[in-house]
Amino acid sequence: MAEQTITRAELIEKLRYYGEVTPDCEDNPTRRYMRMGANMLETLGQEADWKPEFDLVAHLYRQRAFSERTFGPGPRTAGVLAHISKELEEIKEKPDDVSEWVDVILLALDGAWRAGFFPEQIVQAIADKQAKNEARKWPDWRTVPADAAIEHDRSGEDGKDAERMNRDQLFESLKGLHKVCEIALAGKDGEQHTYFETRAGHFVEASHAMQEAEAALSAANKEADHV
Repeated sequence: MAEQTITRAELIEKLRYYGEVTPDCEDNPTRRYMRMGANMLETLGQEADWKPEFDLVAHLYRQRAFSERTFGPGPRTAGVLAHISKELEEIKEKPDDVSEWVDVILLALDGAWRAGFFPEQIVQAIADKQAKNEARKWPDWRTVPADAAIEHDRSGEDGKDAERMNRDQLFESLKGLHKVCEIALAGKDGEQHTYFETRAGHFVEASHAMQEAEAALSAANKEADHV
């Protein structure tokens, strides 16, 4: 008997059909996997439009400009959190829809820049957090129920956390002073204020010194996190 062949489009159609949730067929892991498989195959069929290179920093500058223009400036912390809560409920309803997960990602990034962090800082924080998680001690995932959060081993962290908090407070203070220096040097509309013109050299020196201090504190934090 000749081997039967099936096209990508036909396979996607079949997966969607058998993965569909109807009044007669409740949702279950098998149906979700079928829908996920259909989504993956559909994505793979768009290789010509796929762009593997993605600049997250550039994206964050673009997202920040759009968000500030569309939703206004300022922290808007309560509003962002309320929106995230709404999107989390939508994920519960459609956990196999990647766009629902992306909504939460974009909102989290929006909250980060609105909290005062530059795109470069956000990207560095993502990399640092991943490295920190990889260095932590975790329990065997098989011992934790699938519907429970898996927490890392926090034994012996109290002292380190207090020390880290002190360094973080100093770090934030330095960043604030650094920003003041930048504003003073730039002045209004890109022109230095007369008051600062004669003191620009002092602000430049202070700015450089604070940059060095920030770098040293950041290195100390990373080293402490891996102890």
